[in-house]
Amino acid sequence: MMTREAVKSEIDLVEERYLEVLRNIIQQFQQLPVAVLSVPSTTDNRLSLMDKLLSVKLSGPPDLAENFDAYLNEEKRIEE
Repeated sequence: MMTREAVKSEIDLVEERYLEVLRNIIQQFQQLPVAVLSVPSTTDNRLSLMDKLLSVKLSGPPDLAENFDAYLNEEKRIEE
């Protein structure tokens, strides 16, 4: 089982420039309905972290994956 300390130690390894993105992911994860988080997984009656992360719905421009650093560094901007 993953402990809070283990998660925190992994966060300490994340590069500084990605912390805002990680914070946004965590905030979106916390807003998931309880029903989504309580669906049993096939292995131990709890949803795995990967299952939870896969259920997070993010939106962005079509080229976000290819140009992630450019968006992160504000070389490119998301048009709304």
